[in-house]
Amino acid sequence: MSQRDTSLDSVGGLMILHMISFHLRGYLGYEVLDLENFLFFFFMPWFFFKAGMFWKMDSIKNVVVKGYCRLLKPFIIFSIIGHLCFCIRLFVERDYNWVHYVLSPFKALLRYGCVAGNEPLWFLLSLFVIRVLYTLCANYKIHFVIVLFVTALVGFLCNLYAPITEPRYLGNVSTGLFFFTMGNWLSNRTLEVDGKIQFIIAITLILYIVYPSAVDLFYNKVLYGNYFIWMIHSVLCIITINYLFRRYPMIDVVGLKYVGRDSMIYFVIHRLIIYSVQSFFIYLGYGEINIPEFWTALILSIIILPVAAKYIKVYIFIH
Repeated sequence: MSQRDTSLDSVGGLMILHMISFHLRGYLGYEVLDLENFLFFFFMPWFFFKAGMFWKMDSIKNVVVKGYCRLLKPFIIFSIIGHLCFCIRLFVERDYNWVHYVLSPFKALLRYGCVAGNEPLWFLLSLFVIRVLYTLCANYKIHFVIVLFVTALVGFLCNLYAPITEPRYLGNVSTGLFFFTMGNWLSNRTLEVDGKIQFIIAITLILYIVYPSAVDLFYNKVLYGNYFIWMIHSVLCIITINYLFRRYPMIDVVGLKYVGRDSMIYFVIHRLIIYSVQSFFIYLGYGEINIPEFWTALILSIIILPVAAKYIKVYIFIH
């Protein structure tokens, strides 16, 4: 049995904590275009890239079955919980329209690939589709260069025209498949890439200074800079951070690897905490974003997420 690469757990822990921080500040109305987001603009591409690193050739049937257990099952369970939180919010806001309670989640799924109350779960559904599409490409022996070209082009066109925001998964699936493909292709070229790491790090730093670019992958929308520069820079940043944590494991001085090992649980639960806190403060009569709301969500996240990671059983997540 091969030994687990804990360096990827450490990077995953860092990325998931950044995601939680990003959502805490974003959903609660605080400024999100700051230094932290500037540095970790590639955090969503990293998750697709990592998934591609571990892809193995298999039949479509097996990919669908495994994808259901690992991705669709938590997507369904925590989407239902998220919708219940959404219903509570509607009740607190005195919205008694039955359409919002019964039909809204289906409409949201068709338009966005997720439901209100736990929006980040779009990633699980998109990743499931990406794994199936990549397996189809592999089974039909479509060259990875063609996959990279087509997915990058489709993602760019979805951003360029309108941008095409609905259905949102059209853009994030195509772009996510690009990073998934890059992750799989580069996974067997570690020594080759490491031999060029100084050059890669230099280009990475130069792009941070000369042409910083960022894209909101959910909306597939350019926040600043250039779409293609963002794609290239993201891959370079992913290679760099994976190398640094692999080469210098002492970087992880706070136990990020333990968060990374349970990143799925942190991922599916953190929005539920934020959403519940928002509903509670609306119930108390707070109409605007307020400091107590932010700190309550932060403290509860710090307490609940590690406990959930320890006690949520494997019948939800089959690894």
